[in-house]
Amino acid sequence: MKRLFILAAAWVLLILGAGWVWSTHDQTEYAELLDHYNLSEQAVKITTKSPLTLPQAAAKLAQSDLTNVQVQFRASGARVFLYAKGSYGELPLASGQWFSDADLQSPLPVAVVGNDLSARLATGSHQQYLKQNGQYIPVLGVVSSPRSQRINQAIFLNASGAGQAAPRLANVKIYADGANIQKQKSQLAKLLGGKASKYQYRQHLGVSDWWQTSGLTALWCVLLVLGALLIAWLAQWFIKNTLPAELKAPQRTRALRTQWVRLAGYGALLTAAGTLTANWWFYVSDRPRLVVFATSLWGLAAVALYGLIMHNSKKRERKHESA
Repeated sequence: MKRLFILAAAWVLLILGAGWVWSTHDQTEYAELLDHYNLSEQAVKITTKSPLTLPQAAAKLAQSDLTNVQVQFRASGARVFLYAKGSYGELPLASGQWFSDADLQSPLPVAVVGNDLSARLATGSHQQYLKQNGQYIPVLGVVSSPRSQRINQAIFLNASGAGQAAPRLANVKIYADGANIQKQKSQLAKLLGGKASKYQYRQHLGVSDWWQTSGLTALWCVLLVLGALLIAWLAQWFIKNTLPAELKAPQRTRALRTQWVRLAGYGALLTAAGTLTANWWFYVSDRPRLVVFATSLWGLAAVALYGLIMHNSKKRERKHESA
């Protein structure tokens, strides 16, 4: 019973380890997402020489049927003029709120600033203001993250309230993203008078960058697989030493299979419990991936255990026959 408890504890720790590995991976991905101002790898770049002003472009986008999309107009000085509609994700807020759909269609300028700029804000009548080009712009909220210095220094403004003095489309970098961006990119490009191309998410992916984003996770996954195989080997050793030595071959085979079913069932329950605990304990953004990985570990261990006990059983039979 003590050995069974040790195996169970080792298996739960292995599944919790899987949760930690994928949590670390997800946090690295999230930090990278923040560095790109909430743009995913599916985002597109729109190149245009259009003379439209930012408010004119925002008005055209608002009149279209596009939804669940964000369009970023990036200007100098870490300024990001934003148009968005529907569900597209938000950046982590230290205080206040993010833009609403109404804010992003309003002709009145509003802003959300990075945490490093919060000390420079002017305050009056319970409202903070950002001074830009001699104009005081109401600040809706402050974004902050210890994992991304870029958003801590960024200024997000509604494109609809940029005013006529704001940069024109030909003078800004335009990026768009959303759940259906691959279907919407042609319409977006047409509205903005340009061409859509793939967003270069990673400009120069060196060995150190690959190692940080994927390599370390792959190494930990290999170690977890080896750990699952080690637990399977210990389990077969445990089964082998619990059966009476005088059992005949057919009875021994049936007993081994019964023990295997029992341990595999326990393993399934422990995998479910460990996965639920990992989802509760760790930050995991892609929960289905963790479930699939944990289930794969259990399946691998179960198959390895069955193969080991059957191999040992046949080996024992051959040994007795030769004797």
